Amino acid sequence: MLGAVAGGVHANLHAGMDAMSPEAVAYEPAAGDLAQVHQQRYAAFERLERCAREAMLTDLARPASTPQGGAL
Repeated sequence: MLGAVAGGVHANLHAGMDAMSPEAVAYEPAAGDLAQVHQQRYAAFERLERCAREAMLTDLARPASTPQGGAL
C-alpha cells in the first residue's frame, strides 16, 4: 500500500486501503457447543501463560550460577 501511494497509484493510504483491502466476509463469534470448546481452550491457554510467567519470574529471582569450577 505504501508503494502504491508512493508510486502515485493511489492518492493516499485511505484510498489504497479501500482499493486493496475490500471487506469480503464478516465472521461472527462461534455460539453454542463450539463457543464452549473455544472458551475451555482459552482458559487452558491462560493457565499455561500464567505458569510460564511464574516460571520466568522464578528464574529471574535465582542468583546467576557460576561456570563449572567456580572460576569466572
